[in-house]
Amino acid sequence: MNARTLSVACALSGLLALSAAGQSSNHPSSTLVVNRNAAGAAPLQALIGIQDPNVIDIEGEPAAPWVAVFGVYDRGTTVAGMGILNVDLSLPFSRVFGFTDAEGNAQITFPVGSLSQVSPGLEVAVQTAIADATMASGFRLSGVTQITTVETMSSPPLLNPGVGSTARARAPMMGEDAGSVTVGNLTFVVDAATLFANFTAMSELAPGDWVVVEGRVGPQGALVAEQVSLEDAEKLARVSGQVQGVGPSGLVVLGVSIYTSSTTQFCDGGVSVALTDIVPGITVEVMVPVGSEVFPNADTVLLNVNVELEPEPEPEPEEEEEIEFEIPPAPPFCS
Repeated sequence: MNARTLSVACALSGLLALSAAGQSSNHPSSTLVVNRNAAGAAPLQALIGIQDPNVIDIEGEPAAPWVAVFGVYDRGTTVAGMGILNVDLSLPFSRVFGFTDAEGNAQITFPVGSLSQVSPGLEVAVQTAIADATMASGFRLSGVTQITTVETMSSPPLLNPGVGSTARARAPMMGEDAGSVTVGNLTFVVDAATLFANFTAMSELAPGDWVVVEGRVGPQGALVAEQVSLEDAEKLARVSGQVQGVGPSGLVVLGVSIYTSSTTQFCDGGVSVALTDIVPGITVEVMVPVGSEVFPNADTVLLNVNVELEPEPEPEPEEEEEIEFEIPPAPPFCS
């Protein structure tokens, strides 16, 4: 952090609790959008799913330093009394610093589970300050966005997938280590029993490589990879698993949200159906456009699929050698 960024951070830390009058909406020179939601009365409202990827978009002057602060929200009765009173440094991303790019944009991406320390339903808030030479203070505050944490944003999980049930992903790999592989926003455990196809060690893979992970749900909901294959890239990523919940905005599958829209197609055995035909407990295969991993928006959802590991071909039985018996000539008395 350079001196200029530090000055913005210090100024913000000292002034967040001051009057927020005139900040009923985010200023165009200091926009803050949480999970694509910047609408609503002051303070702005947003949801963050603990098990989902989450994004905060910031907009300001090009190459301007910025700071975002998360803290406890003040439920004042007037706009002037609203602001962030204190910052809980135990929260991930309690203070985040950076610079906008050449277009004046910046983005904070929350890895899955990063806000797991925040109990579902707890209200926190986020506010940003961006350097702005036109302001006497040298920076401009955004409005306060009030955040409510939920388990997943599309629907509450109503059931846990059964141990041994399908957990399958076909998508670009986001990360790996000796004990796990992350595909999209799903992390699978890799152990000594995991088979590799078209490669020999996890260290050979790089982020962006297209992989197919065939697995099962293990104890406590962990996803266990039974086989990882290195494959050619495709246009659509695929995720298969048991539906844990259905809500107005989509499904919970394998512990994360899959969002649907008016363009999402639903199919059950070749018959076109709707989101309302999906019930928790069935197994679905979801096709997602590549590049939408942060907000996985479904292109197609196939219902009641039975996705099983492809069995290894059984070896063909060896042909038994036929033994020919010579028939001895008939004795003279039979001729």
